[in-house]
Amino acid sequence: MPTTKQSKTIEKKEIETVEVKETVVEKKKPRTFSQSDVIVCRSVTPGWLGVSGKSGMYYVFSNYGDEAEIEYGDLFALKNKHSRYIYDPLFVIEDEELLENPRWKDVAEFYSDKVYGMDDIEAVLNKPNTTFKSTLKSLPKGLLKAVTVEVSKRIEQGTFDSLKKIKILDEVCGTDFGKMINTVD
Repeated sequence: MPTTKQSKTIEKKEIETVEVKETVVEKKKPRTFSQSDVIVCRSVTPGWLGVSGKSGMYYVFSNYGDEAEIEYGDLFALKNKHSRYIYDPLFVIEDEELLENPRWKDVAEFYSDKVYGMDDIEAVLNKPNTTFKSTLKSLPKGLLKAVTVEVSKRIEQGTFDSLKKIKILDEVCGTDFGKMINTVD
């Protein structure tokens, strides 16, 4: 009887093992502020600025760029009133931890959209003429006022000489700096 031979082919497959590491990022719980916690704020208003708080405290900024510590409860009351101190702004809150708090989301968004990067008057004045007008139009009232006061000082001192920027300021802000150029020695 004839015999049949059966053959089997065996394939070797290499299996690669990949280790997957999962990192779990814990959400940082926002800091809880007490009414009396002090928050550092910086004036973006030229000259003297006084702020009376709901607590009865009175906060003073002597000039543009000065810092003052304002109690959280007073800041929160200003925020709830949608005060021009915060929203024009006349001063900016310097505490990043506070601005990361969900209760302050609207202020943080306002700052990131309109204030940060523009709260430095020098940076605004150094913008090229091509973007200067749009920059001015995007500034909040308080910062726009600070820019006009600074330009006025520089014109009087004879240190601001960009006629194009003066014309743009006159157009956007309704100032008459062009006339000052003709009357200042």
